[in-house]
Amino acid sequence: MKVCKNRFDSSNFIDRGGFGCVYLGSFNGQKVAVKVSRNKAEQQRTQFVAEIKYLPGLQHPNIIRLTGYYEAPDRFYLVYPYMKNGNVKNKLQELDWSKTLKIIKGTARAIEELHRNSLIYRDLKPENILLDKDFTPKLTDFGTVTPEGEYLQRFSEGYTDPVIADGAAGTKPNDIYSLGVVILQLIMKEEKVTVPGSVASNHIRDWARSSYDSERKHAVDQKLIQKGCRRQAARAITLLGLDCVSDNTEERPTIAQVLLRLGDLEGN
Repeated sequence: MKVCKNRFDSSNFIDRGGFGCVYLGSFNGQKVAVKVSRNKAEQQRTQFVAEIKYLPGLQHPNIIRLTGYYEAPDRFYLVYPYMKNGNVKNKLQELDWSKTLKIIKGTARAIEELHRNSLIYRDLKPENILLDKDFTPKLTDFGTVTPEGEYLQRFSEGYTDPVIADGAAGTKPNDIYSLGVVILQLIMKEEKVTVPGSVASNHIRDWARSSYDSERKHAVDQKLIQKGCRRQAARAITLLGLDCVSDNTEERPTIAQVLLRLGDLEGN
C-alpha cells in the first residue's frame, strides 16, 4: 500500500470505527482516506467482503466510491476519496437549513439506489454520512450491507429498527426507520438520539412527537428556523421523520414516497 506518505501513524489519523482506523493518504497526487482493519477477525472480514462486493456496482453521486483495496497477511485495507468536511455527526451544529435539506435528500437518494438493487444498508447514522467540500453527502461504510431478506447481527442503539433488533430479516422499512431517526436528529440538532437508563420518552421520536403535538406543531431547532426553514416546511419535515419511525412497518413511507415529500419542501 503506497498511498500514505508517512505511513499509518498518528499524524495522519482521521477517525476510528468498528472496522478499525482511518488515515489520510495520498494516491496519484490526490488525497485519499485509508481504512485499516484492526485485525482479520470474522467481523472485519465480513465487512471487508461486503465493501468490495457491493460498492463497485453502486455508482451514485451520494455513495462513496471505492478507490482500491488490499488484503495483507494481518490487515485489510480499503481506500476512498478524502471527504474534506468529515461526517455529519461532527458538523451537526454548523448546518443551516439549506445544507440540512441537501444532506437529507442526498442520503435518501443513496438509500433509493440501494433499494433499487434490492440491498439493505442496515446501519444508517450520521457517522456514516460523509460530506465533500460542497457538503454533498456521501453514504459510506458498506460493511453491513446485505441483500433484502438476509439476516445479520448488527445493532446501532437508537438507529436500528426495533423489528430488526429482535432478529428479523432485513427489509426496506428497516432503512426507512433509520432514515427517519437521522432526519429527526438533523432537524432537531440533537447530539444523542437516546437517553440510556431512562424509562419513558427516551428516544428522539418521543421528543419529536411531543413537539409536533404541542403548540409549535414541529420539532425543528430554532437555529434552522432563523436560517431559512419556514414554518410549513418545519411541520412537513417533522411529520416525515415521524412517519418513517412508525412502529407499524407497513405505515412507513417507501423511499420513493420519502423523496416525493422532500421535493415538495422546496417551495415551502
